[in-house]
This record gives sequence, C-alpha cells and structure tokens, in this order.
Amino acid sequence: MNIYVESNFVLEFALRQAQFQSCENIITLCESGRACLVLPAFCLAEPFDTLVRRTKDRKELKKKLDIEFNQLSRTALYTNQLDSLREVSQILIQSSLEEEQRLHQALLKILKVCEVIQIVPSILTLAADYRLAPFELDIQDAIVYASIVHHLSISKLASRKCFINRNSRDFNKPDIQAILDSHACKMLFNFDKGYNYILSTMSLSTAN
Repeated sequence: MNIYVESNFVLEFALRQAQFQSCENIITLCESGRACLVLPAFCLAEPFDTLVRRTKDRKELKKKLDIEFNQLSRTALYTNQLDSLREVSQILIQSSLEEEQRLHQALLKILKVCEVIQIVPSILTLAADYRLAPFELDIQDAIVYASIVHHLSISKLASRKCFINRNSRDFNKPDIQAILDSHACKMLFNFDKGYNYILSTMSLSTAN
C-alpha cells in the first residue's frame, strides 16, 4: 500500500502535535514493510521554511517583550516579577532550537522508510496547470499535488493508495478529488482517521 503524505505530516510527527501518534504508527507500519510511505521531494524543504518563519516571528516577539520588560523594570512595583517573565521570553528562542532538532531527527527516521518523489519537468508542467481554475492551488500545494499525481500515473505496483494530509482548505475540491479517484487513491484529511483507514484496508486485504 502506498501512503502519500506531505509537509504537514512531517511537522505533525516532528513537533509532536495533536495527531503525532498516528503519524508514528504509520511510520512503524512502513518500517515493518507492510506499507510504503511516499513523500514529494518538495516536502523535505518546506518544513524548514515553516520553522524559519516561526523562529523569525518568535524573535521579533521576544524583542518587543524585552523592550516592554525594560520599561517595566523602571517601576519598582514589577521588579520582583520580571525575572520569571524574562524566562518565559527566553522559552520562545529555546523552543525554536528544540523544534529544529526534532525536525532533523524526524526526517532521518522518515527518510529510512519513505520513497521520495523527485521533481522532474513533467511535474512542474502539471503544477502549472494546477495553479489555474478549477484547481487554483498556490505554488507549494500545486507542486505537492502534481508530484503525487505524477507518481500515481507511473506507479502500477501498489493496488491500494491513499493521500493523507490536513490541508482540507486547499485540497478538498471536487476536481482534485476526481483525479485521485481516477487513480483509486483515497484522500483523508485527518491522520488518526488515515491510520484507521490503513488498518481496515490491510485487514480486508488479509481476509481476502
């Protein structure tokens, strides 16, 4: 079974967000050889871009907080409270460093079990089409979606396929769904439901 994922799967697992356990369970299935994780190459870089932007925002917030703390330090009333507030401010920077480390570790684990879809000219051509109506995807999503559709069109080995992501705002469109359906690829917008779907599909395969 081919399990297609994108950047939000990587971040969900790396940053231990709400559905990270299902992401970890999916990786474990792939480690056992019962399924194959498939990831567009574009999604290896995109999570780092997300963290870079998040780190920049946190640094700017810390800078603003430090200015306010310096103002408050002039008032004796707040002097005893400022040390703990500055510790909270420092957490913003520390958390960014820890998140980058977790992302590195997560990618090392994912890369051991996944197939990476390399970007080729035909994918970029498809992505250009998916930027237009009726798809109207932004450039990042267009490249991700084009990578998956391209892989589906050339991959004949896997009889069962699914695309699991949390981007229902952009991908939950009839025309996008129709193309995946034409390749017998189910799309799900929840990693917990995705993992349960994989388990149920595997159970049916075993029973048959």
